[in-house]
Amino acid sequence: MTFDRRLDRLMHFFALNNSRLAREIRIDPSLVSRWRNGSRLPSPRSGHLESLSRYFSSLVSEDIDPVLRRHLSLEGGVTLTEALMDWLQEGIDHQMPAEHPHRPEDRFRLASHVVTNIGEMISSPFQVPAPPPDPLDIPNLPPGDPVDCHLYRGRAGKRAATLRLLSLTLSSPSTRELFLTSEDDLLWMTEDPLFLPLWADLLRQVLEAGHRITIIHVVNRKMEEIISILRHWVPLHLTGKIRSFYYPKYSGRQIRNTTFILQGQAAVVSQMSTLWPEETEVTILYEDARATAAFEAIFRNRLTVCRPLLRVYQDEQTRQLYQDWLEAEKGTGTTFVLRSHLNSFYLPEDTVETLLNGQDPLTVQEQMQEFRQYRASFLKRLVTGPVHEFVPVTLLSAILSQGSYRHSFGLYRQGQSLELSGLPLIHFLETHAAALEKYPNYRLYLTDAASSPLNLPGVRVHYKEHLACAFSHPGDSNQPPLGILLSEANILQTLDNFFQDLADRTPLARREKASVVNTLRTLGNRLRQARGLARD
Repeated sequence: MTFDRRLDRLMHFFALNNSRLAREIRIDPSLVSRWRNGSRLPSPRSGHLESLSRYFSSLVSEDIDPVLRRHLSLEGGVTLTEALMDWLQEGIDHQMPAEHPHRPEDRFRLASHVVTNIGEMISSPFQVPAPPPDPLDIPNLPPGDPVDCHLYRGRAGKRAATLRLLSLTLSSPSTRELFLTSEDDLLWMTEDPLFLPLWADLLRQVLEAGHRITIIHVVNRKMEEIISILRHWVPLHLTGKIRSFYYPKYSGRQIRNTTFILQGQAAVVSQMSTLWPEETEVTILYEDARATAAFEAIFRNRLTVCRPLLRVYQDEQTRQLYQDWLEAEKGTGTTFVLRSHLNSFYLPEDTVETLLNGQDPLTVQEQMQEFRQYRASFLKRLVTGPVHEFVPVTLLSAILSQGSYRHSFGLYRQGQSLELSGLPLIHFLETHAAALEKYPNYRLYLTDAASSPLNLPGVRVHYKEHLACAFSHPGDSNQPPLGILLSEANILQTLDNFFQDLADRTPLARREKASVVNTLRTLGNRLRQARGLARD
């Protein structure tokens, strides 16, 4: 088992999230995230393994010690801290390539070998190799394929080559695919105020003409740039003709490559660097099928190690968003949900059937079976991992003042809602309270405007720690239901920090479980009194 999986297992055992662990051992939360997604390993000299082992050991009481040792198959006869260090080190050894050993004796052996060989080289007299008795002839090698290309200089040249490629796409007699990737910053696009609107309009025309686009995004960017990228590309994703991926490696390269390819016809390739004068930066436009095929093969090879950056769902597709979210949620870690309504799976079944009245009986039966299936899946998650839900406290105030509640179904049934009042509403509140008491992993936070910076009516956020997040809106008279599924690590880390801070900023009386249960039961009792209803 690799280090990332072992760390996941420990954090799941202690119900820890990235931010909490990072605070306790005094490191950046992004480092924990990279340990868990396998893109980084603790350095042997950093002391991180010892810090992790000591912290996890500090959480273990005498009665839990043997339970944890059995759970992880830890060695006996040594302290728990030592056993955890050895166990985590084994994970690093499984994950580390053989040429980079982590055990001290192996590292020393390799270092000794290197030092000895270099020492032997400089302590022995060097001899210039003697020429061969017969001069060697350079073989008669065939020339490479000649290609048709055009050279552009500077950022203005890069913009000109890009516009030429889009023009070639629009003039193509058949539909093709564009392959786009760039490591460069956005300055080449934004410094000319006329270029970005023209670029966006040409992309719109390309998509309207039936062409498709596949993008590999580079994610070692500032968060503001990532948000800018999302704002630019999400509307275009609504065409259903764009696929977005990201390369899951984080490296700051001094020479940044850009490759834009029109399938089978042309390719724009550029290299730029902040270390070079702008006039030395070059972009080459190849209008040659052979060169284009070579660059396309490189792009497709890179695509095999990329991950989806985002998927956009609209109208009826939002039902698929829920299916994809359930798949993403299967991993270990805490699930966080922020929304303006209560949990649909605590609705009484007869209330759900009321919503479906008027439909074909067979359809009603199928949808009720689906509701029971999804509810069972949710309740199972409450047993296997933490689920933290955040709803505005003003929602409960509105229920009390109005005596009724307009419930929205969220991801499960986007765009559908129903009015609750009387006993169905009271049972709904009491079922929430009972679930909080029954499931130790289940938490409900009652937030207010002061504690939550998100004040967007209808917007829901589902976040599975370090795995995926889903944003959705049920739609209204101005727009259809819309959803986005994201899995990029920078965004996930930001959401991890957001939910941890949101929990900390929620007043204790609105996040402490017994207090929240009392609030829900008190609201149910006051509704009963207002309607003159006796308890069941």
